[in-house]
Amino acid sequence: MVLTPACTLPSSTKTFFWGFTIFRPLYHLRPRHWHQRVGFQITAYAGRNDSLFRAAIMQSGNPVPEKGLNGTQYFQPLYDAIAQRVVPITSYALANDMAANDTCWDVDRMACLRNMDFEQMNDAINATSARAWFPVIDGDIVPEQPSRSLYTGKKYVKVPIILGASTDEGSKYMPEQNVTKEEEFVDLVANPQSYGVTPGIALPKILVRQLTEAYANISSSPCDAAIDANRRQACSTWSRANTSTYCYRFNVPLHDQNTAQQGNELPFVFANTEELGTNTD
Repeated sequence: MVLTPACTLPSSTKTFFWGFTIFRPLYHLRPRHWHQRVGFQITAYAGRNDSLFRAAIMQSGNPVPEKGLNGTQYFQPLYDAIAQRVVPITSYALANDMAANDTCWDVDRMACLRNMDFEQMNDAINATSARAWFPVIDGDIVPEQPSRSLYTGKKYVKVPIILGASTDEGSKYMPEQNVTKEEEFVDLVANPQSYGVTPGIALPKILVRQLTEAYANISSSPCDAAIDANRRQACSTWSRANTSTYCYRFNVPLHDQNTAQQGNELPFVFANTEELGTNTD
């Protein structure tokens, strides 16, 4: 769900940020995948407080993304591939004496890409990589891993927050194929990339065994690692800083669900329990 613009009342002291699915990655430039991140607003510029907002609400997410961030070098090959694929618009090509088969790779690449229409750029990005386009550590807007900004350097905007998630958010992170046996779960934890799940750090065998024993509901494992653990830590961090913190766990299954899954709280948050205008499938 896209983060709505800041809800602004006449006084700037009443401005706050709200977002759902706070730290899902920006996979492509399709509008339905535009997820501005409340968490990055909180840790931007090493927590510099320009008094732009007084509070933040984070649903189904937290100030720490579900995986570590990369530096700009990680995305350079993807950027190069896009520049090599995109053919500039006719007016730009003529103005820069480009040959018929030239792409943005052959001229000032950034200037060329900035002159492309949305549809062409969108197609090029979607065709270049299935990997997520996460924010990068640039030493400026994102100075370091957000987890370090929060828990080590205390570099975050200390405003009141509401923070929470449904009990079984992890179902959104699980592979499409069924994982029903213990040995399959062990393999999933140790080799997530084999199941189409974004890998984290390599896990030692003893930790794989401990995770297997700890989680009877396997969908809770990625949920706890990506959302719940960081939610609890963020709530604790804000509390230690004597900043108002309201944390919740939504535990109401809907329809034929066995557990409360991602987005279940939205009909209640927006007083739309009939889910008018939504696809209940």
